[in-house]
Amino acid sequence: MKSFTSEIIVTLLLIALAALLWNPYWMPMGLLYALIVCFIVVFGGFAAFIWRENGGDERDVLIRHVAARFAYLSGALVMAVGVIYEALARHMLDPWLAVAFIVTVLGKVAGFVYGKGRY
Repeated sequence: MKSFTSEIIVTLLLIALAALLWNPYWMPMGLLYALIVCFIVVFGGFAAFIWRENGGDERDVLIRHVAARFAYLSGALVMAVGVIYEALARHMLDPWLAVAFIVTVLGKVAGFVYGKGRY
């Protein structure tokens, strides 16, 4: 069985950096810039882990598909709840939230069309 230690460490670092950047007003500007650079680098490592995934047998491919579905649905659900909350409670929708939701949905459709055409 493959060890997932490096993937877990990169994921935990990404979560910790995102939590530190949640409310950056308490930190000096130099530290903020350093954390943003670290976030970009760690996200690049996370993206490399995702990109280098290789399909093995049918079970491995199924596990990847299930994980991708969970990730997509959880992200889309959080953004959809955010869109509804901001529309009802604040009567004003943050453009970044709307754009992120639209890009997520369009990315799913584009990936499906690409996969159907290629495979």
